[in-house]
Amino acid sequence: MTEPPHRYLLHDAATDEEVRRLVAIDELMGPITRQRVERVGIAPGWRCLEVGAGVGGVARWMAERVGPAGQVTATDLTPLLAADASLPQLEPRRHDILRREGLERDHYDLVHCRLLLANVGDVARALEHMVGALRPGGWLVVEEPGESRVPGIGEGDERVAEFNRLFERFLAEVRARTRQVDLELHRRLPSLLLAAGVVRLGGELTYPLVGAKGREALLGTLKALHPLLSGSDFATGGDHDRLAELCTDDTLITSGGATVCLWGQRAA
Repeated sequence: MTEPPHRYLLHDAATDEEVRRLVAIDELMGPITRQRVERVGIAPGWRCLEVGAGVGGVARWMAERVGPAGQVTATDLTPLLAADASLPQLEPRRHDILRREGLERDHYDLVHCRLLLANVGDVARALEHMVGALRPGGWLVVEEPGESRVPGIGEGDERVAEFNRLFERFLAEVRARTRQVDLELHRRLPSLLLAAGVVRLGGELTYPLVGAKGREALLGTLKALHPLLSGSDFATGGDHDRLAELCTDDTLITSGGATVCLWGQRAA
């Protein structure tokens, strides 16, 4: 039998709820992403490709950084970012990164994606197309989920320990019930980038500490994935609702989840 085509896990989420979730991710990760992209030297006049642009926070910032002499192409399967007359250098584009057609070759100074590759299915093909879009010497920066084990910072508060336990259980349930998201990608990601022709590879692992505002993205994900988890002990035993309750507790500081960032250049 032919395996069904890969689908984004939250493909069926209501648009307004998905927008709120993506905005929350952008607010949490935006400063981290900007610091990581600044590290590779983004400058006026650069041509940049943002893959899986979502609501466009990263793409808009890139467009401001590269200025009128630069170019930012922001792609997504279902674009949520509209053209902006004040940023004519920013072009929203509908595109599937698993398809080579519709993407320039040997063109960009920088290609970036965030929390995308774990969702695409064929990571090697996506990376092949991203690296192929770079000019020789251009930079690739990818940010993906890191280790699912949560550090014990703050667990002197029993509620933080409970949050961490439930968060790890939530990820385990998602891992067990779907193959649409690869939560183990971080284990293979460095070798995949090297195989795709990335050199001068560098990276970092980040665990942000957050309050209730920083947990809004997780809360949105919990809501969106409730149908997937219905019938599980996690849902029927009350753990889903308890984790959602802890997400909204503004007296708690918890881990926002690990992200691994890897960067490198297309070989000359």
